[in-house]
Amino acid sequence: MVKKALATSSDTYYEVEKILDRKEVNGVLLYKIKWKGYPLSASSWEPLEHLDTVEDLVDEYNLQHSAKAKPSLSAPSKVVEIQAAYEHQAQVLWRVKLADGTIEERQLHQLRTEVPDLVIDYLFARLKFVEAK
Repeated sequence: MVKKALATSSDTYYEVEKILDRKEVNGVLLYKIKWKGYPLSASSWEPLEHLDTVEDLVDEYNLQHSAKAKPSLSAPSKVVEIQAAYEHQAQVLWRVKLADGTIEERQLHQLRTEVPDLVIDYLFARLKFVEAK
């Protein structure tokens, strides 16, 4: 297992046992980490940039989370909201909410064909206009 240093301690290393959950707070993606050798109550929320040494665990968690969200025998659920866009391993992932309430990560090429209007609305809402001189 890969070891990860906490940002607050340069001399101490903590081993990640498992990723328990994921959430977004103020536009920052956080993962709940269960530390090996520590009780569940010592688990902490860590931003993605603190998890660069355990990218394999992050990828595995995201894959399993997305796989659980997809219906197995029916057509994919429709995207109803784009919640966030973030960079991970040199690609931009978009967190979307589906009609059935599940959350998934999608790549832009998927969203451009599925819900181009939501992509435009998401980007337009984040544009900063400056007055022409």
